Amino acid sequence: TKRLQNTEEDSDLIDSVGNDVAGELLLLRAAIQRLESGVFEQCVKCTAQISDKRLDRYAYAMLCSDCVNHDGAESGEKEYQA
Repeated sequence: TKRLQNTEEDSDLIDSVGNDVAGELLLLRAAIQRLESGVFEQCVKCTAQISDKRLDRYAYAMLCSDCVNHDGAESGEKEYQA
């Protein structure tokens, strides 16, 4: 049988995917904490309500659309750092 060998490129890809998953897990944990605290639909920056449309698209959204547009944050990772 042939054995697959990991290349450096494969290792980088695996690391990248792992980092993406870890980042999403952090976002989901934060969303669960906000849900349990009763502030899930509230923007962490301005306290405005996050729209249902936005939450449907990004279940872990921490910022309302206005804050995202103002800060230029587009991805969950940027949003998490805000």
